[in-house]
Amino acid sequence: MNKGIKKIATENPIEEQWKLLLRYGYPANISKFFKEKGFKVDDEIIEFVSGSIMQAHAYFEVANKSSLYIKPLLVYYGVSNLMAGAGTLIKGEKLNIKGHGMKLIAPQNLEKGIATSNIKIVDEKNGAFSNFIKIFFRGLDLPKGTIWELKELFSFIPDLKNDFESCYSGISANVLPIEIVKLRNITIERIHFEDCPNLKENYEIFSRIQDFSKSYLKPQIQEDKVILYRKLNNYEDIGIYSINGRKYLQVSIVKNGKLISIPPLMSMYMGLYALGYLSRYHPNIWNPFIQKDLTGEKLLVEKFLSISMRHIPNLVLNLIEEKNIQFVNETDGITDLRFVTLKSEIEDIISEKIDELLYSEGLKYK
Repeated sequence: MNKGIKKIATENPIEEQWKLLLRYGYPANISKFFKEKGFKVDDEIIEFVSGSIMQAHAYFEVANKSSLYIKPLLVYYGVSNLMAGAGTLIKGEKLNIKGHGMKLIAPQNLEKGIATSNIKIVDEKNGAFSNFIKIFFRGLDLPKGTIWELKELFSFIPDLKNDFESCYSGISANVLPIEIVKLRNITIERIHFEDCPNLKENYEIFSRIQDFSKSYLKPQIQEDKVILYRKLNNYEDIGIYSINGRKYLQVSIVKNGKLISIPPLMSMYMGLYALGYLSRYHPNIWNPFIQKDLTGEKLLVEKFLSISMRHIPNLVLNLIEEKNIQFVNETDGITDLRFVTLKSEIEDIISEKIDELLYSEGLKYK
């Protein structure tokens, strides 16, 4: 769990995040990290971490200059190396990975879209997917046999929300953008209906947000928005965050009779596996999709790849450093009213002063 927010001012977030990650490509820094964590490791593990991080960076560099024909596969390899290296750092031992831990079920009809591809979780013990879940998101239960449509995975990614809803008309993304409002004494959160038209008259959505009732009081419905009050004693931040630091609440999907949501890191990882596998082993599907797409879904895929290349290294760095590191000049979605006097507060102050004056003149008893 992240222990706090660390803001780093930079004009080039991608370059800056890789500078920090590449520190773990050098044996001396890796040894220091393990020592601080109390892990005793051998040179082989140190070299594994170093090689994984360096190879990940190389894959990202090549992918950045590559065409869409091969880019998904390169990004997937880069992410796989990065997560294997980070996972070994965090666990203190080499991961027992044998295979992807996922199986692609290719779309049967391209006219219905590339995102009708399905990903099945097939290995709970030695697959890369299950290993990464256990290390990075302990307690998250995604059992063997669970099938996820690529479109569902896209719907869990905050930075893809607008593009997703534009591409798939009538389907809402499973993320709700939050505006954080800091008042003098409390912090509240707001969801505007203009950002989430599907929310209006559909308030059962809150029952599909995991641990919502543990952290928030009953939502207060207004004409143009929903107000969320945090519980004073039990509040825990259950949100996920976009690249620019905006908070979102994730809406779960029913799978095998259970409400499940997938963290953006794993959603992107699974999505990259699907696109990488399609481009590598199903060129008869991938090439026509690139050359003849008339729906705009190709633009969504390109945006997904761009988001993955920017955000995944940041999220992995967060897990290593145990902080929410933001490489932006300003965080959106926050309104700070702590130092603004509201109309209601002015009225309360005037009322109090009048009461004090009347009391002093003996005209009113407190």
